[in-house]
Amino acid sequence: MSVSPRFLALLTAEGLEGKRALDVGCGQGRVTRWLAPRVKHAVGLDRDAAALETARRLAEGAGIANVEFHAADVEREAGAGAVPVHGRLPRGAVEGDR
Repeated sequence: MSVSPRFLALLTAEGLEGKRALDVGCGQGRVTRWLAPRVKHAVGLDRDAAALETARRLAEGAGIANVEFHAADVEREAGAGAVPVHGRLPRGAVEGDR
């Protein structure tokens, strides 16, 4: 499975240089690893420990040093009010959003 070129173009248009990126629900870190060379620091969160281990291994294998991955069930934590999650998708990231 690959990341949509349209989605990546929208991220690129955001001007991410020098910023920190948070990828919630990162899985194996595909988007997090794509972001890492384009940002100051990238963090991936997911509840799947095996996927996070794969993400770490792939990032290390690619020589990506400005990325970290952490286990977190953001949906559960946000529902409990423990983790405030604020963010926005670039305009057009969701099909039909123009």
